[in-house]
Amino acid sequence: MIKDPADLRHEDGIVWTEDTERLDYVREYVDQAATSRRRPVPWRGAGRRVGYSVLAPAAPNNGQPGMFTRRVFWVNDHDRSEQPDGVYATGTPSEGVDPRTVAPGAWGRMTDRAWGAPRTPAAVAERIEAARAKQERRRRQRAELAEAREYGLTARHAAKLRRWQRQDDGGDAA
Repeated sequence: MIKDPADLRHEDGIVWTEDTERLDYVREYVDQAATSRRRPVPWRGAGRRVGYSVLAPAAPNNGQPGMFTRRVFWVNDHDRSEQPDGVYATGTPSEGVDPRTVAPGAWGRMTDRAWGAPRTPAAVAERIEAARAKQERRRRQRAELAEAREYGLTARHAAKLRRWQRQDDGGDAA
């Protein structure tokens, strides 16, 4: 998302529809097709809306009659606030911002709290190493599965050959 300061210049306030104290981050979305300056912005996407911006009463439209540019803040079902040990136990989606940094006319910012861990170079290196280790474990698991599959196919083939040999020799049919 390109963060154009012009999109926020007519903001007059932020309305939170939920308490943000328990939210380490919210997702920030710019709605280019809001139909009012001040009424709640409907949310039709995944998850739920937790806040929205309101515009000054005399804010102009965005170039289309009856359409205004407003921000919507939302959380998804798999965000940290909903699943603390889930995919975002640490880290945040690209549109995630700390709700404590959101203000009228100012883009929200990423913080260590929103990220879920300190963003020091050592912490980043640790996350990269953990991701590499996970990737290596998965590679080994796939190799072991492929080997087991190959062994299973070879064993089944050998059993069929033995059975066919017994049948050719006049032994059991089964």
